[in-house]
Amino acid sequence: MKAVLKAHGLQTSDRKAKQCVDKSLGRVICDDYSDEQNRQLSAIGVLDSAPYQEKYRLVTSTLMGLSHVARHVLSMRGDDLRGLKLPDLFLHEAPDCEGPQKCFVMVAAHDDSKADHDGTTYYSAAMRHATDPVHCLLFHTALALFTFFCILGAKPPEWRTKRVNDQVHRDFYSYHFLPGLAWGKINLRTFLSAECMYRHCRWTFENIKDKLNVRKAVHLCRGVSLRHAIARGVSEQQAGRHGYYRAATVLDRCYLTDIAWEAVRNAARFPIRGGYYFLLRNLVQPPGALVRMVFIVFLKSYYDLLEEPDFDENKDMDGATVQFVRLCEHLAIVLCQDLAVLYEEMKGHPVFSKAPFNDDTYGFLTFREELLQAMKDQGINQIQMTAEAAKEAGDEKCASFARELLGSVMTLLEQNGVGGGLGRPASTTRLVGTPVRQISEMHQQICPPGAAAPPPRAPAA
Repeated sequence: MKAVLKAHGLQTSDRKAKQCVDKSLGRVICDDYSDEQNRQLSAIGVLDSAPYQEKYRLVTSTLMGLSHVARHVLSMRGDDLRGLKLPDLFLHEAPDCEGPQKCFVMVAAHDDSKADHDGTTYYSAAMRHATDPVHCLLFHTALALFTFFCILGAKPPEWRTKRVNDQVHRDFYSYHFLPGLAWGKINLRTFLSAECMYRHCRWTFENIKDKLNVRKAVHLCRGVSLRHAIARGVSEQQAGRHGYYRAATVLDRCYLTDIAWEAVRNAARFPIRGGYYFLLRNLVQPPGALVRMVFIVFLKSYYDLLEEPDFDENKDMDGATVQFVRLCEHLAIVLCQDLAVLYEEMKGHPVFSKAPFNDDTYGFLTFREELLQAMKDQGINQIQMTAEAAKEAGDEKCASFARELLGSVMTLLEQNGVGGGLGRPASTTRLVGTPVRQISEMHQQICPPGAAAPPPRAPAA
């Protein structure tokens, strides 16, 4: 087989040489996009300033933005991403050493959550973006679920496990992460076709402000994501595992199945060595009533099932369903916090025409004011002090990350009209100790213990 493939490659090379075909065709490493172009691609379906198709505007734009961010963050092939289903997603709690704030990551299990021929299940994961919600896969996933079920009226799955003629049937297992399209309507029981994904990629590359002229449209995100990860110091082994590249040996395939944390942190723009997970937009937790109402249309039948007198958890429910619901409960918090800081940039999005985001009945507008005020009054000064202390201690990575975080949050506040009074703190108190301890002390000053309860703890993956 190797000899046949080698002979075919030689014949292809000879043919291209004789026909004077451009040999750069198909070389993905030749194509790239900048950080600004990446944000323009990620903003499709989210920001008011992003381009959109006049026909089927909301459906196609949502899928375009979600698929691009998923390919870039998870470094997944288009075929693997199109085959991903909602039961393959679950919430995982990162180790406490990840940072001063509790960190939860969204994990995607490959191969339909089944072990491959080597007895292995592969995982890709994503954490919340450090500086810009537009690049955050958790935010895009939450917005897409809200769009599909609460705006477009997609039918929720039947959560109860059914048994017909000794055959187990779970309706939820047929719901796809990237649903198919038919005459502008979504069908979550079918996956997005390869042709449709290719057309979406081509349209986005040609219609953003800084147009892209590339050849490998679908595979571009995968290559750029991994190259950028390696350039920032992520090891090739971690980048390969995160991007779901097959390992070189059977031993690696059998045992290296943990999350590639370096690549996950890099995709979220955190330092790859860990210990710095801190989000200013997570300073204030949204009200419980607001969180419960986010996916109430989608999850109401699930909660009703739990209240039925004949409900049996062992017979009527399975682990994948329970874990996905816990992921949705966390995504509801993510959606409330990120919509609060992106409100001015996406006022025209239909999400703000639906409850609970259309008014202050459930406290969204009040929560937004409290969050922005906390980011301005408490967060910025502490980050300035941390950056200065890290610079004096000689930890340039920590200082650089603090400066990047400071610049992004000041931009968000200015976009939301809260740009005044962001100067140096009047206090001359300095944080002491290592940079990791400095960030931990900063978090203790901003959010003392008991100030805000973390999201529900997820079971071990």
